[in-house]
This record gives sequence, C-alpha cells and structure tokens, in this order.
Amino acid sequence: MDDLTREFLIESQEGLDRMERCLTDLEEKQRDKALLAEIFRSVHTIKGTTEFLCFKRLEKLAMLELVEG
Repeated sequence: MDDLTREFLIESQEGLDRMERCLTDLEEKQRDKALLAEIFRSVHTIKGTTEFLCFKRLEKLAMLELVEG
C-alpha cells in the first residue's frame, strides 16, 4: 500500500469516527445545524478524496450516500 492510500485510510477513519460522534449527538440535538454541517463535511471530504484518487467504487458509494442521505 502506498503512502497516499495509507493517509487516505487514516483520514477517512477519522472522518467516520467524527461522523459517528456527531450522529450520536444528533439524537439529542436534532436541529443542531453545526452537527449536520460536520457530518456533511466529513462525507464530502471522503467523497472528494476518493474522486481525486480515482477510487471509482468508493466514489460511487460516497455519492450515493450524499444523494440518498
């Protein structure tokens, strides 16, 4: 695995962890726009990075989540 892919995996896991925390907090603060923005930002970052790295299958999955979410 090259360094760029390794860094992508690390940053993506951090983004997923952040989203999980935000989703948990969102259960109690259902109208918190900052939490929603953080979730969107994390998904958008992962999607953008997959596109940049030409990870087509992951890009499609991330786009599906943005559209359906």
